[in-house]
Amino acid sequence: MSNSRLEKAFDLGYNKYLEDQFILIKHIDFPTRKQAKQFPDRIILSKDQNYAIEIKYTSKERLRFRRFKKHQINFLKSFKEKEIGEAFFLVSLNDFEIVMLIDINAFLSFKQALKYASFTPKHLDQLNYTKIKAKKLRKNYRLDLSLLLNKNIEYENG
Repeated sequence: MSNSRLEKAFDLGYNKYLEDQFILIKHIDFPTRKQAKQFPDRIILSKDQNYAIEIKYTSKERLRFRRFKKHQINFLKSFKEKEIGEAFFLVSLNDFEIVMLIDINAFLSFKQALKYASFTPKHLDQLNYTKIKAKKLRKNYRLDLSLLLNKNIEYENG
């Protein structure tokens, strides 16, 4: 399923909360599809903080782990391990009912421990994540990304 709804909500949140302090790099900024595939959906950069974010949206309650591609996981791991910045999956379940930011290391631990091919809201008590507020607008949603201005993002669970 296309990530376009969540990507649009992210971009609207970026414009409202982060545009003055960060530079946004997204796939559309790259001239070829091959180059774009090598990067996550969004990278935001500032003098003090950098984030790599891979976006996963579903209108359903269940999200399959196979949607998280190996090259995406490897990029996020490398981004964090090389201390370039923080690396996250931004996930929306149930068409914006649940929106969360999941650190790459928390995601890998969760995936390994869960032993299922997918996860649902009932599994979230086993995951460290940060809840993101999604505000319903007339036609779209806008994510409250103001928490990315904090150097220490706090987790909801665990």
